[in-house]
Amino acid sequence: MVGVDLLDRARRAGLVVLLDGDRLVVRGPKRLQVLASEVIANKPAISIALHHEVDWRTDAMHTHAVQAVSHGGPLPFMVSRDTPPPPGCCLSCGDPLPRPHAVRCAPCGEAARRVVRELYPVVRES
Repeated sequence: MVGVDLLDRARRAGLVVLLDGDRLVVRGPKRLQVLASEVIANKPAISIALHHEVDWRTDAMHTHAVQAVSHGGPLPFMVSRDTPPPPGCCLSCGDPLPRPHAVRCAPCGEAARRVVRELYPVVRES
């Protein structure tokens, strides 16, 4: 649980932690440099935690999307939780958003991209 706990602590402190392919990206204010270094030093555990965050969201979104598309409907706005989000939170999962005017958190964004790539393999990202 080191990865989950450390990731949670880093995000609560104000760091943005995400994966870009195999690269771990950590962004935040300089005052959090020590915590950012700890996150980087624990990259394997953090990577597992980040993959898990995206995996459960992908599974939930996939279920909703397949139900809609298999009945001939359009691809809906995919959500990973069925409860309405509070203001300022991800519209897909309800978790707090790291920046104003965003609609999805990074894990939900990646999960949605995975589902679209699976359902529409000819769609290419530019």
